[in-house]
Order: sequence, then C-alpha cells, then structure tokens
Amino acid sequence: MAQRMRWVWLMVLLPLAACSGAPGDGDVQAALERHFAEAVAPAQAKFGAQAGAALVPTVQSVVLQSCAAREGGHYLCEAQVSLHSKVLGQRQSLTRLLLTRDANGWRVLSQL
Repeated sequence: MAQRMRWVWLMVLLPLAACSGAPGDGDVQAALERHFAEAVAPAQAKFGAQAGAALVPTVQSVVLQSCAAREGGHYLCEAQVSLHSKVLGQRQSLTRLLLTRDANGWRVLSQL
C-alpha cells in the first residue's frame, strides 16, 4: 500500500514540477523558433509566405549553460545556439536570452 501511494504522489507531483521553474533546452529552442517566425510574420502577411524565408534561421540545437530567475517570472538564460540560414550558413554562438512564459509557451523577450 505504501509503495502504491508513493507512485500516486509521484504521478501527481511530476506534472506540477514540469510546469514550474526554468526552461529547458527544448523550451529555449521552441522559443527561438517562435521568435524568428514572429519576426518575419508581418512581411509574410504582406508579401506572401516566401517573403523573408531565406533570412529565417533554422535552430539546429540549443544547449543551456545557465538560467537564472528574474523578477516577474522572467528567466535570464545563457545558451550555446547552433543556427543555419540560407543567407549566413551555419553559425554557432553563445547568447543570452531573456525569456518568459505565456499562454503559448516560452517567449524570447530579448536577445542580449
């Protein structure tokens, strides 16, 4: 019975733990992809889906180095990011991002 109760608590607490705290590598990658897509959305709405497409990089990988909580539910994260674009080719850089969570997931507020 005690073993069963441990599993019940584990199943209740794990989803809660996943919903709070700092973003992970996949969260930051999704936030960057969203950030780049939103940056070209106005041009695409006006000139068609291909407008600016060559400028939008593909996020190939994100490896978080650190992530620290800030006021207002924001997180300042440092990540090694690997990008590829048709214009610039392959790029890898260490970047700092200010992120927050909204109804659609993590959002990049600024790239520092």
